[in-house]
Amino acid sequence: MFLRQTFRYSSIRRLNSTLRGPVIGINFGFTNSSVAILEERKAKVLKNDEGSFTTPSVVSFTKNGGGGGECLVGAPALRQAVLNSQNTVFNIKRLIGRKFDDKEVQDFIKEFPNKIVKSPNGDDVLIEIQGKLYSPQQITSFILIKLKEMTENYLNKKVGDAIITVPNYFDYSQKQALKQAGKFANLRILRFVPDSVAAAFGYGLDTYGESNKIIAVCNLNGGSFEYSVLELKNYVYEIVSNKYDTCLSGEAFNNFIVNYFVSEFKRENGIDLNKDSIAIQRLREAAEKAKCKLSNSTQTEIILPNIIADTNGELKHFQITLTRSKFEQLTSELTKRIVETCQQRKEEIGQVLLVGGMTRMPKIRNIVEEVFKKEIFTSQLEEGAVAIGAVYLGVFFGDINYFDNRRTSKNKIIKMASQKMFIGERNIDYGNEKECAKLLRGPVIGINFGFTNSSVAILEERKAKVLKNDEGSFTTPSVVSFTKNGGGGGECLVGAPALRQAVLNSQNTVFNVKRLIGRKFDDKEVQDFIKQFPNKIVKSPNGDDVLIEIQGKLYSPQQITSFILIKLKEMTENYLNKKVGDAIITVPNYFDYSQKQALKLAGELAGMKILRFVPDSVAAAFGYGLDRYWRGAVCNLNGGSFEFSVLKLRYFDYEIDSNKYDTCLSGEAFNNVIVNYFVYEFKRENGIDLNMDSIAKQRLREAAEKAKCELSNSTQTEIILPNIIADTNGELKHFQIILTRSKFEQLTLNLTQRFVEICQQTKEKIKPEVEQPSLDNEIVSQNREEDLPSAGFDRVLLVGGMTRIPMASQKMFIGERNRDEEDAAKLFWEAIAIYVKEYYSSLHIDIRSRNAIKGLGYFALRHTDRGIPHGHSAIYLSDDIPKRGACWVFEGEHERLCKAAFNFFKNFLFINKKKVWSKLKPYVLGKKLVTEEKEDLINKDFQKLKFKRISTRKRNGMGKYKLKKYFLFKAN
Repeated sequence: MFLRQTFRYSSIRRLNSTLRGPVIGINFGFTNSSVAILEERKAKVLKNDEGSFTTPSVVSFTKNGGGGGECLVGAPALRQAVLNSQNTVFNIKRLIGRKFDDKEVQDFIKEFPNKIVKSPNGDDVLIEIQGKLYSPQQITSFILIKLKEMTENYLNKKVGDAIITVPNYFDYSQKQALKQAGKFANLRILRFVPDSVAAAFGYGLDTYGESNKIIAVCNLNGGSFEYSVLELKNYVYEIVSNKYDTCLSGEAFNNFIVNYFVSEFKRENGIDLNKDSIAIQRLREAAEKAKCKLSNSTQTEIILPNIIADTNGELKHFQITLTRSKFEQLTSELTKRIVETCQQRKEEIGQVLLVGGMTRMPKIRNIVEEVFKKEIFTSQLEEGAVAIGAVYLGVFFGDINYFDNRRTSKNKIIKMASQKMFIGERNIDYGNEKECAKLLRGPVIGINFGFTNSSVAILEERKAKVLKNDEGSFTTPSVVSFTKNGGGGGECLVGAPALRQAVLNSQNTVFNVKRLIGRKFDDKEVQDFIKQFPNKIVKSPNGDDVLIEIQGKLYSPQQITSFILIKLKEMTENYLNKKVGDAIITVPNYFDYSQKQALKLAGELAGMKILRFVPDSVAAAFGYGLDRYWRGAVCNLNGGSFEFSVLKLRYFDYEIDSNKYDTCLSGEAFNNVIVNYFVYEFKRENGIDLNMDSIAKQRLREAAEKAKCELSNSTQTEIILPNIIADTNGELKHFQIILTRSKFEQLTLNLTQRFVEICQQTKEKIKPEVEQPSLDNEIVSQNREEDLPSAGFDRVLLVGGMTRIPMASQKMFIGERNRDEEDAAKLFWEAIAIYVKEYYSSLHIDIRSRNAIKGLGYFALRHTDRGIPHGHSAIYLSDDIPKRGACWVFEGEHERLCKAAFNFFKNFLFINKKKVWSKLKPYVLGKKLVTEEKEDLINKDFQKLKFKRISTRKRNGMGKYKLKKYFLFKAN
């Protein structure tokens, strides 16, 4: 039996426990590791400095300093692998706790790039790096220290205890070696949890279906494949069967791809890449990326420029297209072994759980479904599920100080009248019999056509949903490319496949077409852009429009844009399985009539009708919930421009008070500064100007973009580009540099100063309006030294990927930040849904119910009282909208419910409090559960409540009154 009966899983979820800690849960994996904590009784997987939930289980020592070279862990160590493979350690989990003469160790030595020797005092394994010997425990401790430091930085306190997951087949010596590694990292390992059990807890399988059942866990990760059968009885797991194969892993799949790449390159060029360590490492990285992409798309293209030089010194490029069917054919032997392993006790299995990154492969999911004839259980956060299970189990094993399992007596609880939903029974809207709820119809899609990336969203079950593309990403690069073969009839690629063409096919690849759409050839912006544009741009013969020449054929910006819109349209149609004809597109505030008309023409070429253009700042304000405040500022710094807009909410609609923009201030401008720095440093060290080589320049651009993103989360990053160029003697040169955040901020100081200037100009322009606080501007943020003064703004919103850069966000700080942790695209598209609904029905959906819709599934409806154009609100259960009219809805226990109701109704003078109380009373008090004394006290409290007027009334021209402020009760 795995768990003690006294610590059943039900206690953590159903009882309030006083948790002692912190105890962390660590998933120490073959290829990646992760760490989780308990925060407010919920497990949370922590992000590392790179902003990722997983940290590569890789340790590397820099070349400088001999044996005292700097020790790198995680992504920085992984980047070292190409040029420093002999000092980089992978898959240390395969060696820990094993003997030198073990078959697994001897097999691993053949593929291990480091020198592995036998311990002088026994038969243990030692790894020689830069003349120094390290045990697997020491290497493992470096990874544990990294995870421990991540947790301590997040919690701002020391961490000493941990639960670590291990494969079911780990023996005593391997666990003891892991425990010793924990000691080296100053961690006390409280318990080792089998991966399969931790995964079952992390995915919450014990909360679904029957309490007694048989569960199969198929764990295919980077280092092994495990098939475990678990029996769940009364929330207690028992491992009844386990089979494993350490030679069947994600690494094995990679090796098949690499061997295929090597054979194809040798067939075409007569060169064996196995003899070049740098080339083979680049192929390994490309194989891993290709494998991941083929989980979402049917094919992917791999392009590795300057992979090797031939005997004449000529540089060779590696370029190949790998289809999913070819990948499945190459690895068919491995998938057959999975089927053979999963045959054990398959008739008894009630649920099937897939764990590990390799289980995202469609072929593997299909064969597992065929074996068990059951639906596969999986989760969105697969990377952290095992760590989550570990930290939950840490609560059971000694982390609970006290929990109260006594029954609560009836006189200590207040039960609501309905346990399913807290909702009234009225069939019509309060105060307006003619207004009633209607169903939403569709589809109308929302498109964010950006300078560098685009995305598309739909309304699904009354909620905005951003769709993923074939690569599994929410954003699609706004890039179009034409393959070289076939002349003007070359294949047209859009998105990530087109972006990959840029290195070797830049002259046929179009970026930033949004800069050209709707503009004239003689415009200053177009002439400035031509200097950086790799394609040939010419003037239209019949006018002054812009045309782009590609492979002898002329394309207008509208045509190029239509290819991107077609891609987004096809994504939506494939998801909905129906045709899409209408769309709403966001545009910058400064777009003029000709630019909008050009976009409308692009939509027609794509077979879509553009219903409306929405300003970026307004859509973003709605999406982020800024519409709850009377005056807001939106700082939008994206890949193509910078906009600073001041918005004012007047009668539930936004007006743009002021707008300043700079099309030369963008993410692209930041990239150019980094690229120029790279070129300068390489020329200073090697005497070669990389600007003269188009392939090298494009590789630097891609590296600059990645470095910029990484510096948003970490203080420094290392850029390594092997074989960047060959010198006059034919010797290949590598580009390697460390870029710190401070250096990056120093290089881009002029750009950040321009942010502040634009914001200051806008603030000065509206200064007379905001100097005196008013009811429209009740919140006045405190000014901060060295930051832009914030007087007059209730909220400031940062939009665009570039605002993630710490320096940019600090300089643009104006009061309280309003950034959500989720992807900006998701929030952005919730705004589009509000506009889309205008074309569905006349349903009055209050835009300020965004948080309620997203978190609790509630709509807030606006109700109109006779003679009052702008009345009060009520919360509405979204799933119940088609069934009934509006009604009062509150959520919470008795005392909180009463308080919320009182605070809500005191703001409305025209409401008859006796009528409201008579309607609300049954749902506030419950039925036959409140003593008469308690009920009398509540009645007295309500009668004492004074309805003070806190909103001013403003007379309009028709002699009626309007409520200037709009109050919305937000469910707790």
